[in-house]
Amino acid sequence: MYLDYFSNMRVAMLSCFLLGVLTMFYSSSYILWFLTPNMLVLAMALLLAGIANSHLMITPMEEMIEGAKDLNDSESEGINDMCSGLFNMFFALGEIFGPMIGNLVF
Repeated sequence: MYLDYFSNMRVAMLSCFLLGVLTMFYSSSYILWFLTPNMLVLAMALLLAGIANSHLMITPMEEMIEGAKDLNDSESEGINDMCSGLFNMFFALGEIFGPMIGNLVF
């Protein structure tokens, strides 16, 4: 019933929004000035962020495979391998260059 309403992209967008909100709970924030730095708040924020982050690993990969299968009109396993390789390559590049760019910006 609810699975038809929540498509892959809606789940990914909801996860991104949730990660953005939970980032404010990581430390004493200027936005949430009424919250004191508390280990319980940090632990709950990190737990929920881990759950939200898991949806960002699965749904884009599935969307890539579906898009590639629509373009090629085939069910070959080579498409899965190529999509998995591209996804993991760009994920690794983001893990390498993301902190470097973040260091330059902030």
